[in-house]
Amino acid sequence: MDAATTSQRRPNRWVLGARPRTLPTAVVPVLVGTACAWGLADRVDAVKDSFPPQPVWVRGIAALDLLNFALALVVALALQIATNYANDYSDGKRGTDDPTKRVGPPRLVGNGLATAAEVKVAMVLTFLVAGVAGGVLALRVGWELVPVGVAAIAAGYFTPVDRSRTGTSGWARRSCSRSSGSSRRLARPTCS
Repeated sequence: MDAATTSQRRPNRWVLGARPRTLPTAVVPVLVGTACAWGLADRVDAVKDSFPPQPVWVRGIAALDLLNFALALVVALALQIATNYANDYSDGKRGTDDPTKRVGPPRLVGNGLATAAEVKVAMVLTFLVAGVAGGVLALRVGWELVPVGVAAIAAGYFTPVDRSRTGTSGWARRSCSRSSGSSRRLARPTCS
């Protein structure tokens, strides 16, 4: 087997660092939210040329804005990938991703696939992608998304990076379970 064949079979290091097995945790909430919106979506599309004018209601998938769906999907995936990079960066910098002591998929810094500085740049760029897509989505939907986006980026960065205050103290687990619980309560009346 030559080197070209071997390199074609090996996954890209940034794909490994993005941890593809974690990406459904980003995609599923967007799909569920879109499915809920589909059931509730109504909008006036046009007015017929008659007297008096009659509105034409559009329902279901036609009433959804697929650009908003795509932007939400980009934001969710970028936040998940950037958080994975942040985790890889912080663990690699601390030396806690020693490949001889951990089980699981390879880590970028711990396994020597990338330097901590390279992972930090990838993390910042991926958070930037999430911020830009989220900003466009906020312009299209409403300013209420801005504080949510800022909080999501802060949580994605600080939870894995600043373990002294969040990750190892259990704060992150408590806040995630609380926010998930409140999300379920908020979504229940909408989705049922």
